[in-house]
Amino acid sequence: MNKELLIKKIILDQFHLDADFSFTDGIRTNDIPGWDSIGWVLIIERIETEFNTSLEFSIFDNVETVDVFVKNVLEFICKK
Repeated sequence: MNKELLIKKIILDQFHLDADFSFTDGIRTNDIPGWDSIGWVLIIERIETEFNTSLEFSIFDNVETVDVFVKNVLEFICKK
């Protein structure tokens, strides 16, 4: 499974979203049930565990949409 799909699968699993959930532009993280402050901690922890890395919190500055979240995480992981 490629890294982008794995990140999306982690999001689907973490927030109990249907497999047909659409990762379209503009879906805000706070529109997803459970993606609150604790949800942020949990999703970051799961991604760090899955990719055996420590994410820099600066990559989440001004992240408001799911597509930007995925893009930023993917860019960080690919740099490692």
